[in-house]
Amino acid sequence: MSGGDKHSSPQETVKINVGGKLFETSLFLIEQNPASMLARLVSDTWCNKDATEPIFIDRDGDGDIFAHLLNYLRYGSIDLPHTIPKSMLFREL
Repeated sequence: MSGGDKHSSPQETVKINVGGKLFETSLFLIEQNPASMLARLVSDTWCNKDATEPIFIDRDGDGDIFAHLLNYLRYGSIDLPHTIPKSMLFREL
């Protein structure tokens, strides 16, 4: 992240470690949802100073819910498997 830039470029990425499973997504995607927990985690206030280090989120490491969460942020809607209730997904936002 650039210290003085208000918005990142679509090519800038952030690494997120969710219970041991690594994800990488565009910072631009996360910034498009400023009220989300992810946006607060990657903000200049909370973000690690070393951008090469993943941000750790203490969640179940299987990553299923987080992968669906990223898809929801990308597309604005999601079809979840019957094993994941929508309430669980939205709690993670």
